[in-house]
Amino acid sequence: MNEYRQIKLNIILVTFFTLCFSLFPNNSQADVLRMPDMLTSEELPGLPQNGLTQQQVRQQHGSPLKEHPAIGDPPITRWDYQDYSVFFENKLVITAVQKPEPGT
Repeated sequence: MNEYRQIKLNIILVTFFTLCFSLFPNNSQADVLRMPDMLTSEELPGLPQNGLTQQQVRQQHGSPLKEHPAIGDPPITRWDYQDYSVFFENKLVITAVQKPEPGT
């Protein structure tokens, strides 16, 4: 008889929690980040390659139009050129990306 009561209690609990979760809708939401198609230094010849130093990038590509200050730990720096941006961790290139064309 005790086993019957346990089964009955389990059925009641499952039914109760199923009703509770179905009555209160899940309001969680997520933002969708849409990134324009961008080519990286691995896909596009001519962009600074991973592992180059800041000095090598400056020698090969000239001075950037804008040097953004380093942020984070390890420090990440971005240099903007006319058609692409170069990202550094400490003083080494970690990636370079071509800027998207306007309207994309």
